[in-house]
Amino acid sequence: MNQIKYCLPVLLLLSIMVGCDNEPEESPEEEIRTLTVTETTGQGSEKVTTKQQFFYETGKLVQHTTTQTFTDLFCQTEYTWTVSTQIGYESGKVIVSDDAGNVSTYLMDDNGRAESCIRNEPSGNIRYYTFSYSPDNGILSGIKEEMNGKVYSEITLAPSTVAGKMTITGKVDNFGNTYIASTDNDSPGISNETSKLPWVFLAESYPLSFHEEALYANILGTPLPLLPGRLDIEGSNEVTTYSYTTDKKGYVTSCAMRTGTTRAAWSRYIEYSYDLVLSNADLRILN
Repeated sequence: MNQIKYCLPVLLLLSIMVGCDNEPEESPEEEIRTLTVTETTGQGSEKVTTKQQFFYETGKLVQHTTTQTFTDLFCQTEYTWTVSTQIGYESGKVIVSDDAGNVSTYLMDDNGRAESCIRNEPSGNIRYYTFSYSPDNGILSGIKEEMNGKVYSEITLAPSTVAGKMTITGKVDNFGNTYIASTDNDSPGISNETSKLPWVFLAESYPLSFHEEALYANILGTPLPLLPGRLDIEGSNEVTTYSYTTDKKGYVTSCAMRTGTTRAAWSRYIEYSYDLVLSNADLRILN
């Protein structure tokens, strides 16, 4: 009888231990160490492959390299051109400098977003930028560029009154267009919650094209949660559609773009690949 009494606490302890072992474990959190973006354009002797690599340390972008490769078919020679950009972090500042001598200094707010930027170019030209963000979700809502004391270009982004649409107004030297980004059944877009990529159209639109590193560093506000599937230009019959693929983890792996008018159509294809590592917190747990 006494043996039974002594065994009961032991059995209870074992049952608790087994119960703890059966609890589902949380998946370790991953972060991107290297993001590679590849696109090939042209054909034959005009074929050019552009490979961009974004290198991160503890979640922060520290280097961006762009390599372009093309082949001279007559000489049977492959040529490669590479430019590198460094990203440094100081208290209240992010500094982006490239091989060409361009230096962009971003002043940051308390939320880790760029409030303004001064870009110094080797020619002596200085560009001034200010950024604005949606108070609802922190997404970039505008960028304004000033040169020689005057506004030269700007982009504004605003949600449309129609669900799933966004109005984008771009202006350069008093000339501009209004664009409608949208999603629908035919062009549903894709979730960007995992990849946190900049949308191709915005990243290539002037003056945001001067802030590619800032976009990939996610210092220009919250990334779009959904990458649009369609882009229309007001007053034009030109339409661009975006089709995406993802991997099992939800990372965007490709973007196929098709731009068409009543007379012509052309396409682009961009591939994304990721080198992932466990975040520092998860590495500490594993060690």
